[in-house]
Amino acid sequence: MNLVKGDLSMIRQMLWCAILATVVAICPQSVCAQRHHDEQTDFSMETEIVPVVHPFPLSRAALNALAPDKRVAFCLRENKLEPQQLPANWFVASRVHLDGPDEVDLVVQPSDRLPDTPEGAVSANACLIGANTVQFWILRKTQEGFVLVLSEIASELEIRSSRTHRLRDVRLRAVVGGYVSNLECKFDGQAYQIARRWSEKID
Repeated sequence: MNLVKGDLSMIRQMLWCAILATVVAICPQSVCAQRHHDEQTDFSMETEIVPVVHPFPLSRAALNALAPDKRVAFCLRENKLEPQQLPANWFVASRVHLDGPDEVDLVVQPSDRLPDTPEGAVSANACLIGANTVQFWILRKTQEGFVLVLSEIASELEIRSSRTHRLRDVRLRAVVGGYVSNLECKFDGQAYQIARRWSEKID
């Protein structure tokens, strides 16, 4: 009987080792860390390659904070909509923690082609997308509601671990001609400002 229990214990250990080895093999460390902390820090216009892992529904308060943005306002006019009619399905959002674990902020980007778009027609939110770029927004949650603290065009957005005025720094990248254009944005106490801009030639 003891031998059977010992054998079962050994089998369990072997199974756990096999499972852990499989996880390590198929899950890169950075991705696993993000999943463990339930927070995505890298975003891309190529959502098929870098999908929004945990989409978060935008409330009307969040949409109201987005509506005055220059590009969003242009899209509303193009679709003959009022700010209060801004559709939530134009966007996809993810929760991030810019300050600490107790507050929830949002990284927002345009959603993919809307499923109700007729064949051959242009998606209603296509005006949020540029040439090889999309608009990225960051909404900060305050006691008064959501505040738009970043609105930039880029191909990729990264939430950094470094901080300025308590909030995590942000880096954006975009391919322009034969170069990768980089923006490093830091929080100034009210909104994110461009602190550094540089380009790297694509080999």
